[in-house]
Amino acid sequence: MMMKRAVFRLLFSALSFLIFTWASTAYYMTYIHDVGGTYWAMGIFALPLVLLSAWGVDAYLKDLTWFKDRLGMLALIDSMLAIVLYFPGLVVVWGGVYVLGIA
Repeated sequence: MMMKRAVFRLLFSALSFLIFTWASTAYYMTYIHDVGGTYWAMGIFALPLVLLSAWGVDAYLKDLTWFKDRLGMLALIDSMLAIVLYFPGLVVVWGGVYVLGIA
């Protein structure tokens, strides 16, 4: 089974993160505010931080006995975590832009 390796679970998480980024940005720019959608799309730069967090949670959970034969559930948790961490990652990116004085 492919889900036995953490790399495949993290790739699945990254794909979920990218799909969520695209869909939420398209929704934001269409129905909420077109200029604000540009700032919302900056969350894509948080992908390395989000994947690092998902990898840490994955490393902890895969050693629990309940997840030993439920690696598909672990992949689902990793991808949900990547989506949930989109906004906190976006806030970190905004903070970095502010501190560095880029915008």
